[in-house]
Amino acid sequence: NRELGNKWGICRSFHLLAAAAVGGARRAEAERAARLLGAAATLKAAIGMAWQPVDRTEHTRWLAMLRKTLDRPTFKAAWEEGAAMSLDQAVAYAEAGES
Repeated sequence: NRELGNKWGICRSFHLLAAAAVGGARRAEAERAARLLGAAATLKAAIGMAWQPVDRTEHTRWLAMLRKTLDRPTFKAAWEEGAAMSLDQAVAYAEAGES
């Protein structure tokens, strides 16, 4: 998606990677998911991408799971870190597969 300049596809990839991290029992995985969702939200807003009903349902479920794992300040900090990343930084973070 990056090579093709497909920002919709990049955003969807962030969501899918976040979904994989949400299910992890480790706090670091939950923080990674929050960062990816923050990056996805920023990209989604930048390209004017509308929420599809299935995306909104998944997103709501992922957020509920993250809030069970992370306290509010930790979730907020991780989300904001992801939201502040440039597109290149967010893609590199997603590709690195590390928290």
